[in-house]
Amino acid sequence: MTEQLSGRWPAKHSHLYPLLIILVMAATTVAQENRLNGQDSVEEFALALVAAGSQERSELLAQRKELITVDLRKQLVSRGNMLLIGGRYSPALDVYILAQNVSLRIGDREGIAATGLNIGTVYYFQGNYALAAEQYQKAREVFTEVGDKTEAAKSIFGLAMVYKEQRNQTWYYLSR
Repeated sequence: MTEQLSGRWPAKHSHLYPLLIILVMAATTVAQENRLNGQDSVEEFALALVAAGSQERSELLAQRKELITVDLRKQLVSRGNMLLIGGRYSPALDVYILAQNVSLRIGDREGIAATGLNIGTVYYFQGNYALAAEQYQKAREVFTEVGDKTEAAKSIFGLAMVYKEQRNQTWYYLSR
């Protein structure tokens, strides 16, 4: 599967449109809550990180250690969601990996799992089902450990979608 750059989703993923709407609504809600809580600097920092190259990101993270928080991870995930919804899979993956690194740095296990779930979704849409399954499985394990049944269920759903696609591909090649 090639990466979508036009911002339009392939018809085979139309069943995921409701999930995308939920992601957009959640991202908007997080941004509004952060503005109300005076967290504009975290939002601005997340924007700067997303726009920066890898070397500049490292420098920014070293300069603003006080902003490396769960709120930053959430802002980065929101930015990654917007890129994913726009069909910009590679940039979304970069942002999700950055968010996961933030979570690893601060010991945010739920954040590690949440970003793993998002990384798995990017791999799924890119057609890299083995990596998607690996990310979904890791996310499920951590969500189960921390007691988040809803997010663990989302991970299981992701695994089910991967297995369905793998089965469809197997049937396609066997029927040729």
